[in-house]
Amino acid sequence: MRDFPDEPVPMPPISCLLQGCESVWLNHLQDFNEHCDDRHEGVQTYRLRCLHLLSESVWQVKGSIHRAALQNFSEFQVRGATSWNAFSQDMQAMLDEDNGQLAKERRWSQRRWRACVVCAEGRWSEELQPLWLTGRQCSFKKPHLVADLLDPEKYIQTWPNVPPDEVRRSSVKLAIAGTLLCRSLLLHSRRVDQNARQGKAAVDVCATCHACLVKDNPEMPPRALANGKWLGRHPETMRSMPHGHRLLLPVRRVISTKVIFTSDPRNP
Repeated sequence: MRDFPDEPVPMPPISCLLQGCESVWLNHLQDFNEHCDDRHEGVQTYRLRCLHLLSESVWQVKGSIHRAALQNFSEFQVRGATSWNAFSQDMQAMLDEDNGQLAKERRWSQRRWRACVVCAEGRWSEELQPLWLTGRQCSFKKPHLVADLLDPEKYIQTWPNVPPDEVRRSSVKLAIAGTLLCRSLLLHSRRVDQNARQGKAAVDVCATCHACLVKDNPEMPPRALANGKWLGRHPETMRSMPHGHRLLLPVRRVISTKVIFTSDPRNP
């Protein structure tokens, strides 16, 4: 095992624990995996070697390791990431320009509480995934089927008591990728800017909605606004109440199902 200093020296995001790698600077997991393949015969061999060496001696955790752990914890607490992974193209370009080191101010964006475009539920930014709604980079494998699922007209037919004009105003009109058609989709319109409508930028979507819509045969996301969850503009009473109070309120229409179990085969 290598000897880490106890002095406050600069530490990389990821450090190799074996001797001979003191000068190696690893910025993300891809660099670490490549380093293990080149120097230590793979990640699994590296892990077994570290465990073997640790079992033969008492390894003292020096101050530099403590500081590196606190630094990583602080990094992920305030920024939209949970590990040194998933670098964006801009981050990778900056990394190449800075001779293998990425400054703190150039890393992931700040951690934010944002809403999914499809279900409008709030989540931390690191839990959301980018989704291209239209254009050449459209994430949908079958955009016309996704448009059918999120069609506001179907929502109006299913829930005839909702104000139809308000539903249509809450929809987003998009060009269907691969066609010359434009369709309206019932989405969180405030989270779809002009660039996203033109296919120049991605929107934020939660993992569940993303997985349902990018399939070969897309499915209706269970929490989607188009799945009976669109309730229109909240009344003034709800808009003025504390956020914690609103979280305790139901966000769906109440739909009950009555199931009767009987031993009579004529009346299943």
